[in-house]
Amino acid sequence: IEGLRVAYGTSEVVKGVSLSVEKGEVLGIVGESGSGKSQTILAVLGLLPPAARTRSRGLWLGETRLDRLTPAARAVVPGRRIGYIPQEPMSNLDPCFPIGAQLTVPLRLVHGLTATAAEARAREVLARVGIRDIDRVMRAYPHQISGGMAQRVLIAGAVAGRPEVLLADEPTTALDVTVQAEVLDLLRSLQAEYRMALIIVTHNFGVVADLCDRVAVMQSGEVVETGPVGQVFA
Repeated sequence: IEGLRVAYGTSEVVKGVSLSVEKGEVLGIVGESGSGKSQTILAVLGLLPPAARTRSRGLWLGETRLDRLTPAARAVVPGRRIGYIPQEPMSNLDPCFPIGAQLTVPLRLVHGLTATAAEARAREVLARVGIRDIDRVMRAYPHQISGGMAQRVLIAGAVAGRPEVLLADEPTTALDVTVQAEVLDLLRSLQAEYRMALIIVTHNFGVVADLCDRVAVMQSGEVVETGPVGQVFA
């Protein structure tokens, strides 16, 4: 990310942010509410609302410059090359469809898998994120599973396409402390297994200390400090 700016009307909420993350690295973006963390992530995903105006010196994913892609080409990047784990798991699962459908339909539409292959992949990633009763979960609707299990389902969906970069926006905010620790351990092991770049957005420095290699601190739409986690903490 080079010189990213996001504005709504005359109000600029992201002010020239530049960030980078390497393959196999964990970058934490930390800051208070309203510091521009989530707006930065949504700009990378191309998921900002229509009212947002963005400009930058460049948004790169490997050799691909995302900000110069056509809308159609940009739309297929999330889900293929970039995985996204939103906050508030229960509000990001559709209450009208069972979990199995919510995992398999994107695999069929985005990745072109057959129904059989999509179900096999969905079951594989559910097992990988530690869900044991896979048959029940595949049939269940979101209100029939716990918050911790819903977060695991979202993580499974995010990694199902084997993305190069995984963006996690406050992935443990809505969970109790014990489940938070389990989810962080899961993210760490998945990131190492798939050799993904992982960006985790949080306001919790404990999460940064536990999980990240480098950290960027945001305030009022700007990066005010960045460096290795040990150096920043010291």
